[in-house]
Amino acid sequence: MVWPVETTGLLLAGGRSRRMGKDKALLPLEGKPFVAHVAACLQAVFDEVLLSANSGAYDFTGLPRVADRIIGAGPLEGIRAAMERTANAHLFVLPCDTPLVAPDMVRAILARAEPDIICVAEGGDRLQPLVGVYPRTLLPELTGWLGEGGRKVMDFLERSGYRRIVLPGDGMRLRNINTPDELAGPPA
Repeated sequence: MVWPVETTGLLLAGGRSRRMGKDKALLPLEGKPFVAHVAACLQAVFDEVLLSANSGAYDFTGLPRVADRIIGAGPLEGIRAAMERTANAHLFVLPCDTPLVAPDMVRAILARAEPDIICVAEGGDRLQPLVGVYPRTLLPELTGWLGEGGRKVMDFLERSGYRRIVLPGDGMRLRNINTPDELAGPPA
């Protein structure tokens, strides 16, 4: 188990949203942007929540912003920058395009996580490598890997080792909304 008091929530925002064609973080759901839903979810569980973004576009969330030092390095750079910023032992990572994730799911992942290994969610037979717990002890390894040009999340997970946390029945709530069809269509 990983305790919420030893964990910082990290909201990943500000990606390129290539498949959507516009900023996913600002898409509306029930009258609020995706990023606001994810922020509220994390704030319901963690005392400290950080926002990974390189611009002030999401400052309306009120979350402290952590910017990338290595521009273009993707979400792992956001995770690395947050690890540098926090004193907590773990990060719980959620991307802005998962507005259906709820605090009970976050708590379920924490309850099944192990403290010394990356633990990521799997639901609906799909691994979500950016939904889960990243131990801060990985900071030197992650820094070195990014410095060598590593970028792919799954490559880093396979290199470092990770554990899947299966959340049966929660596939729809875990899914990323990446395209206009996924936004418009019925939940998968």
